[in-house]
Amino acid sequence: MVENPLPRPRLGWSARWTIVTGAENHMAQWASDVPPRLLDLDDDPALVRGEYLAMTACNECHGLDLRGSNGPPDIATPDLALVAAYTFEEFNRLMDEGLPRDGRETLGLMTVVARDRFVSFTPAERADLFAFLQTLITRPIPEGVFWRRPPPPP
Repeated sequence: MVENPLPRPRLGWSARWTIVTGAENHMAQWASDVPPRLLDLDDDPALVRGEYLAMTACNECHGLDLRGSNGPPDIATPDLALVAAYTFEEFNRLMDEGLPRDGRETLGLMTVVARDRFVSFTPAERADLFAFLQTLITRPIPEGVFWRRPPPPP
């Protein structure tokens, strides 16, 4: 049972236009763009589990590489390497309440999703996800991916 109602789905005119004109990728195209795993199955099991959780729970909003998406402020999402700035206690608050470490009272959709989905993660799942997300800061940000617009020319 959902205690916090999810926002009503809506698709803006620009998104509708990209679908109608074929500018938006079909799901089959998206599947071919999923990057390979960062870790091998024989790597640290906690990190492997954390990568699995991130790639199944976080990439829907934060991009298939977890490094964020850009666009209008109401749909842009941050690079999850920012979790490196969180303590584990702050991360747990984010997962339970959807509240960031900087004191803001909401993160919009993240707040709703955290309270509805992420609050159900076990302590072990949270620890594994946190450990994996901590490693993103050391990895390069992939370029030329369709979910992130290229930076404007200088």
